[in-house]
Amino acid sequence: MFYLPVYEKGKRELKKVFATEGSLLPTIIAGGVAGSLSWWTITPIEVVKNRIQTSSSHSPQAFLQTAKSIYKNEGLRAFGKGGLILIFRGFPVNAVGFVIYEKIMALGSAL
Repeated sequence: MFYLPVYEKGKRELKKVFATEGSLLPTIIAGGVAGSLSWWTITPIEVVKNRIQTSSSHSPQAFLQTAKSIYKNEGLRAFGKGGLILIFRGFPVNAVGFVIYEKIMALGSAL
């Protein structure tokens, strides 16, 4: 929901700092940060989803039941498990993704 606005705002601000024309650095940094923040915010959902996928319960109530069980048995910190990996993975993946996106958009507007 905030992925693209974070990228666009970050890119605009970074272009002021890295004023070199045609520099990919603002796109790389803004894309990486936007992706990392997005993954960080959905880490709790990922934790619950992964627990459901590895369990035998696939009922419609499984998400809430699993979330309650995690909180009851492991506490609030359990919802952040694996978050650091998602953040580190999210940076390069999204940085490259946005560089490709920008290059394709530039090619499209040049036609």
